[in-house]
Amino acid sequence: MKRTTIVIFAGLAMAVGFAAFGTEVIAPDGTTLSDVLAVPAGDGTTWVRVGLGAPLAIAPDAENKLQLPSLSMAGYLVQDAVSGEPIENGSLSWQVVGAPDELANASWKTGGLLDLACRGVERIIFSAPGYAPTADRVVADGRRHTVLLQPQGAITIELEPAVEARMWLAREDQIDVLTLFTNVASKHEIAEDGVIDVQDLDLDASYVGVVVAPGMAPAVTSFRDFSKPVSLVLADGLGVSGLVLDEEGEPVAGAKIDVLGAIKALDSFRYNQRGTSSPKGLFALGGLLPGTVRVRACAEGRACAEVAVELNEGLVAEPVTLELIPGRDILLVVENEIGERAAKAILYFNDRVYQTDGNGQLRVEGLMRRTTIPVKIFGSGFGVWEGSFSTDQKRVVITVPGGAVIEQQILSARHFSPDEVIVRWQAYTASGREGKSGKGIWNAELGIARASGLETGTYSLSVRLPGSATMVSERVHVALGEELMLSPIVPDRGLAISGRVLDAETLQPIPGARVKCEPGSPAVFRAPELLGDVPSTLTDTDGMFLLEGLDAGTCRTLVNASGFATWRLDGVVPDEVGYDIGDVEMDAGMTIVGQVYDRLDRPITDRISVDIAVPSILGERIPLAGTECPGAFDGRFGDFVFRNVVDPFARPPSHRSARVVFGRGRFPLDVEFFGHRMLGHRIPIEEHVVKVVTRRGENLLAARVSSFQRLGRQ
Repeated sequence: MKRTTIVIFAGLAMAVGFAAFGTEVIAPDGTTLSDVLAVPAGDGTTWVRVGLGAPLAIAPDAENKLQLPSLSMAGYLVQDAVSGEPIENGSLSWQVVGAPDELANASWKTGGLLDLACRGVERIIFSAPGYAPTADRVVADGRRHTVLLQPQGAITIELEPAVEARMWLAREDQIDVLTLFTNVASKHEIAEDGVIDVQDLDLDASYVGVVVAPGMAPAVTSFRDFSKPVSLVLADGLGVSGLVLDEEGEPVAGAKIDVLGAIKALDSFRYNQRGTSSPKGLFALGGLLPGTVRVRACAEGRACAEVAVELNEGLVAEPVTLELIPGRDILLVVENEIGERAAKAILYFNDRVYQTDGNGQLRVEGLMRRTTIPVKIFGSGFGVWEGSFSTDQKRVVITVPGGAVIEQQILSARHFSPDEVIVRWQAYTASGREGKSGKGIWNAELGIARASGLETGTYSLSVRLPGSATMVSERVHVALGEELMLSPIVPDRGLAISGRVLDAETLQPIPGARVKCEPGSPAVFRAPELLGDVPSTLTDTDGMFLLEGLDAGTCRTLVNASGFATWRLDGVVPDEVGYDIGDVEMDAGMTIVGQVYDRLDRPITDRISVDIAVPSILGERIPLAGTECPGAFDGRFGDFVFRNVVDPFARPPSHRSARVVFGRGRFPLDVEFFGHRMLGHRIPIEEHVVKVVTRRGENLLAARVSSFQRLGRQ
């Protein structure tokens, strides 16, 4: 039986729900509590939770009583990041190692007001229906802090005809030259009714996806409007047919047919259509797009055969003949020089991508006997290895470089999960220059950073904890098979910046704006990994922020908020007290609208991704929309629109954002299609013309882009 009791812990009053379990619990003030929410552990300790607070592991004393330690109180108000309204109900997830799920997870119905008993070092995840979860380190300083949850959208996608299919979906702003659609897209299964409801989408983002159904051509879609369902019509597409024979010219029945195609508009995303050959060795597969496809046939005990077929709209491809000669299946085993298996290593050979399992093994079907196959292997520690393997044996062991291990313990009272800590290793050449680098792993239970599978050579290990500066070890030399433990290190708080984010028009604070500071300067090359894992923070209800854990040196401050253009400031130098960048006045930016035409002045109806940027005087390509400000594109009429676009001609005085009038007349837009690049100056027309008008408030400014030139994807 549950009851609600008022209990005093360290002078703090709170409502606590208790469940009886039969062990006496002693509060810090000496009060004996007969009922607590507790779960016995297997090691003799008992996990106890006070109200919605953090789970605690307590060992009984000599009298078999549980003595609670003095607890701090963390106060929170959970609000909608857009409206500022309290969120009535939601859930908490305490990230405490070893805590049972029934104590680590709790729900609230308190109108967003939370008082959490804790030690003050735990990590917690706040979530609520319809909102993106947010994780934070608890702060028990006697103040009530604001937690802002970002609302999330949902979209219904309906297929016509209704068929079972798979969909890959990705945010457009996460796709760039270094990060392909395949790397960031999430896979969703669509049931046979052809309808799927996709939840937890960012309301401020544009999405692009592809649907692949058996026997139907892949369909690409994009959307930004979540107010209405997306109806996607699947076409029959093109097809291939052919005959599968053995070495004597007899038909092969039941051969597995795999047709591999690519969608260039999605970074050559690969899709498959599969089938089998008939008793007479015949096959026919549809659902293919124009372009080059690879038709592959495999059968047990035979080597796979493959042929490339060019498909064109309106033309029927000639049937192909695939001959399957005797072959074998082999088991590939990838291990390093000391015999450790390379789990989840990526292998590329025969123009296909494979991955080893958790034991470093991969079974490959249908290889020709007595052949040598070139292979590239990507894995932890050794990076990239190129070599070859022979198909003479049924079991082939591939030995990749490496086997050394570097470890370092981080002395911190806080517990950090693996997704919070960034561990990297850096190799150095004989001359002392930086060479290869890669990611390490974080042992959350022991607080140890680890880089394994390293080749013989000189390395350093870098570790960054939340709210701390990056810790870089001294350079050390490791030999093959050596396990080197570096001296333990205490994290440094690092440097910080502070400021306030305001609406430039109303001068009201903007809560929930995300602030980050990218190291270095955009005028100098910066490694992608330095920009992808930078610390960030959110502004509170007063628009204030303090971004800690920054490294020494200059950085570029970026501020993003829903409905506003990205705010940037270069040359910021963090300091120990939190360098004040002043008031950041966020501008709604420009709206750019346009339409894509062909040479006959007809709107282009194909779905095209448009990216707009301007070149700076330093040669840097500054994105106006796309990577940082994705636009919504309506491919039905060739129209596109970019909202909240950064004004490239704004010159903020000092460190403050300034709302200045956009430049007059034409300006040099740089519009990029997949595979093409279009420049703002006049070039002889080839295929498409883009007409663009920029709109800033109520002022329309002429900005016409005349044509594009085929320069290849940059």
